[in-house]
Amino acid sequence: MQKRSRGVPKELASFGEKQFHDTGAAAVEILRVKASTIRKHFKSLKGTAFLVAVVNLDRVRIYMFNQAGIMLGAENLEESQYVRIRKTSRLLSKFEKPIPPTEEELRMEATEDLRSALSRAIRKVSRSLAQSEPDFPTIFVTKETVGFGLQSFGLQINDDGTIFFAEKSLKEEWSPGILIRAAFLALLRNDNANLAFSSSIGNALAFSLLKGTTRKQWLKIWRENTKGTPFHPLVNHLVKHADTYSDRGFSWILSLLQKLNESVDGASLLEALKSIHGNLEVALGTEHYHVIQGFCKTLVKPRKLATRRHILDAIHLAPRVLCNPIPLGIQLTVEISETSKKDESTWLEVEYIVGHEERFLAIRPSSASPLKSIHYMLNIEDFLPKPTGITMHGKDVLRWALRSLGVPSKREATFEANLVLKKTEIKSGERAVLGRLAEGRLDVLSNTLIGSPQRLEALTKKDCIVLVPDFNHLGLKHDFLIVGDTQAVRTTISAHALEATIFEVSERSYAIVSAPHVWGKELLIVAIAAGLSVYPIVRVDSSRGFLRCEAVFPDNHEGLMWSDGRSS
Repeated sequence: MQKRSRGVPKELASFGEKQFHDTGAAAVEILRVKASTIRKHFKSLKGTAFLVAVVNLDRVRIYMFNQAGIMLGAENLEESQYVRIRKTSRLLSKFEKPIPPTEEELRMEATEDLRSALSRAIRKVSRSLAQSEPDFPTIFVTKETVGFGLQSFGLQINDDGTIFFAEKSLKEEWSPGILIRAAFLALLRNDNANLAFSSSIGNALAFSLLKGTTRKQWLKIWRENTKGTPFHPLVNHLVKHADTYSDRGFSWILSLLQKLNESVDGASLLEALKSIHGNLEVALGTEHYHVIQGFCKTLVKPRKLATRRHILDAIHLAPRVLCNPIPLGIQLTVEISETSKKDESTWLEVEYIVGHEERFLAIRPSSASPLKSIHYMLNIEDFLPKPTGITMHGKDVLRWALRSLGVPSKREATFEANLVLKKTEIKSGERAVLGRLAEGRLDVLSNTLIGSPQRLEALTKKDCIVLVPDFNHLGLKHDFLIVGDTQAVRTTISAHALEATIFEVSERSYAIVSAPHVWGKELLIVAIAAGLSVYPIVRVDSSRGFLRCEAVFPDNHEGLMWSDGRSS
């Protein structure tokens, strides 16, 4: 339906529009007619300058107006007669019902919309991964269901690179996710684009880039197509690391897939992903430090944790609980062995190197040489993760320089907590909660904060538990095992380590220390001078949460994020 054209009297335009709405006519046309036309067809109506024609299926009713827009009369005409009048007149304005598009027109319009949407997705993905835009693929829309129950749900790629989109999937709210996956796969060779692993990465990239309800709907359909398949742990991993990989991780994985020249099995690709995961560090800004510092402050007041105010999913920031198991009738000890003796009773195992041989430190239930305390320390006040690697502000260097001049300088920790393992009287309900918390699982702690906050607080006040920060991908790894006199270990670590967990047995302590780069060098110098033994760590396995230890491909509860419990 058109607006009033220039040169049409206002009254005629209003009259024509009213006739169109009131009569339900197929069309209403406003014509400027010639005097000769009026003389030929309407001899008795001289002075007619305009016609308003109400066009119906079987007849046409015309209204005649003079130059001033005054109606002169009306008359019904046969369609053939009106056609002759219209040929010699000028159409000024027309009101008509839109003509329903044909099925072919609808298909062409949908295809054009799809091409435009896919072009936008390709630009978005290429920018995100710092890649040149690939050639636009050949695309078709099919009524068939493709990829159901697979990581490629909603689309199928032929050997020649042609992409077939499921028509039904394109109508869903989560369809932008399919386009992002298609854009990612367009960056790969055809054989690698057809790998289920590649589709999984494309799905993860879509989850990372989507926002709001579309992101939630995408995760839901992704989970539905993963349920009951071997890809469940991988999808858990990718969902958990969506923010972690958004900086450089997805680019690294893309480069890995682009460099594959021959067929690779899924297990090998998972091992390659493990390597990328283990070496990926997230760059932090000032605002992220405030989040970590605020989070650490709330750890001493468990009730405040329930609000989940401080969230940083990129590094999996979450609370971790250290438990005193003695009220449960469990005494722990530290054992050193030449071979791994890990079993279900092992709470912690650390593999380290002595010369050219491996050794194993384990914590497990035993009455011999009881574990007396666990001390945790985190200090990131001088720590600065950047895209180019870990660096420092220089506060610790200045402190070490002052120390060399005999000037003492105190180092304030970001967080510090001490748990003494001693016999404590607790109620039966508190004992049940302590037993569950001793499993070291985040989902148990999260549920306890909601279901048993009073008992959690009581256990904290009775020194049966302490909450410490848990995180990953900051470049803080378990670097050294330091063994020696308890006081010497604590003094050395407090001045040079970025993170440490100290297990005290009698007058001897075993410390698992994170001290990368400059901190590690200074730590070694001071530790050797203090008569401490230092060993490089190969790996840790902490099933009870005594140390930070991420399950790379988590199943069920191990894939939980701290933000999952936040109310929307």
